Amino acid sequence: MNAQAVVPYAGPTPLPAAVWLLEVLLVLGFVLHILAVNGVLGATLIGLWIRWFGETPEHKRLSDSLMHSTTSLLSPAITFGIVPLLFIQVLFGNFFYTSSVLIAWPWLMVIALLLLAYYSLYIGSWWKNRASKLIDLSVFVAIVFFLLIAFIFVNNMTLLITPEKWFAMYAADPTGMRLNLSDPTLIFRYAHMLLAAFGVGSLFVVALGIFHFKKEPDYGRFLIEYGGRWFIYITGLAMVAGFGFLFSLSAPYRQLFLGQSAFGTISLLLGIMLGLAAIFAISSAFHAKDPRRCAWAALILSALGVVFMAIVRDRLRDAFIAPYFHAAPLSVRYQVGPMAIFFALFILGLAFVVYMLGRFFRPERPASS
Repeated sequence: MNAQAVVPYAGPTPLPAAVWLLEVLLVLGFVLHILAVNGVLGATLIGLWIRWFGETPEHKRLSDSLMHSTTSLLSPAITFGIVPLLFIQVLFGNFFYTSSVLIAWPWLMVIALLLLAYYSLYIGSWWKNRASKLIDLSVFVAIVFFLLIAFIFVNNMTLLITPEKWFAMYAADPTGMRLNLSDPTLIFRYAHMLLAAFGVGSLFVVALGIFHFKKEPDYGRFLIEYGGRWFIYITGLAMVAGFGFLFSLSAPYRQLFLGQSAFGTISLLLGIMLGLAAIFAISSAFHAKDPRRCAWAALILSALGVVFMAIVRDRLRDAFIAPYFHAAPLSVRYQVGPMAIFFALFILGLAFVVYMLGRFFRPERPASS
């Protein structure tokens, strides 16, 4: 069957704002969500790693801090995910709903897995006996559930952009029990995501070091160097996975980022260069008398790199969908009231998260005698 024939009609409902604004909000929401979720997941992974292999008192202190505190940041991290989900449904709902139905049961399992992961992480975080092996088991289970959720999301997002698979997939199994495991980009895309989570988690540790350095310079330097070394190694591996993902694409899509499209090529180059610049900055922090300036530079450069990689991802999705659908011709009826409410709540939510981060990264006060 012609793939065009299986793509549902977008529907008569006008868009609530201009397409360019909705696409900007989609990218912005995705960046905020991925930074937050990867920070929590990566920091939890590092915290569990330290519990297993850390030997010094500084390692134990860092592990306890990560295990106890990242749960507080999990709720806003998940909440930020509503923004990209909202706008991908507004712009590409006919693709998103179809791919979700094709993997219906795994997709519905996301809610159950999220609840189980949430409770498992909280059990590990608040267990009174900090030396208990139940902490390790509970946090490990939470991480496994989060990784399963990420795997299901990657399956859905890769299926969303390949409608030519839909009819054959439904004809083979209409029960919604299958995943998009045959996609050649799936493993590289998933590996890149996992490594990025580790990388953002390591920067989470670096940020802790920046805020501890003033009152506890030795501990602050330990955090910056420990998190920085993780960041260097993991970012290098993430770049390898990213190139694997690029070259797993078929030639027409790969060429968009290798010279055929100036915008796509420049976005990819800037993302790579910013990542390399962040590695250089954090390496310089190791040798600086005061490492905070270089560490701040690494954080900012990495965040900008994520922005450009999100733009690359957005352009790639548009290129895959282009033969079947264009959002630009859709009618627009500006909904000023709902959009104003969205922006107000979005800004208030951001302000609250910034406040939470400030409380989290503020060094704990020494106990009074």
